[in-house]
Amino acid sequence: RRVFDYSGASSIGKTSKTGHPAWSGRAGLRYEREIAKALSVHADAYSRFARRAWEKTSATQTDSYAGWSTANLALGAEYGEKQKFFADLNLNNLLNKNYTLASSSLEEPGLHLVLRLGAEF
Repeated sequence: RRVFDYSGASSIGKTSKTGHPAWSGRAGLRYEREIAKALSVHADAYSRFARRAWEKTSATQTDSYAGWSTANLALGAEYGEKQKFFADLNLNNLLNKNYTLASSSLEEPGLHLVLRLGAEF
């Protein structure tokens, strides 16, 4: 792991405990299908996750952030000439877990829905 040197700026000194998890990511399965020349659809079932993280906040104190994972589902379509328009519906945190991203004091939302509509120019 990378070690940061805070010796000149604070009493923390050298540490790899920066509040960022050693690993995090996204894994899942995605299905895409072209329905017509101007319409394609997709479905995506995936998980987001991060390992526990530690942050050294002073020479004597280290804060801990719990690891977490979520289950998510996304459905969407691209349409129009050259498929420049899109609509996506994301159902996030399907298991309604309480979690906080490392280095954040805000709790992430439980089960929630995100609707995106857009166009490329």
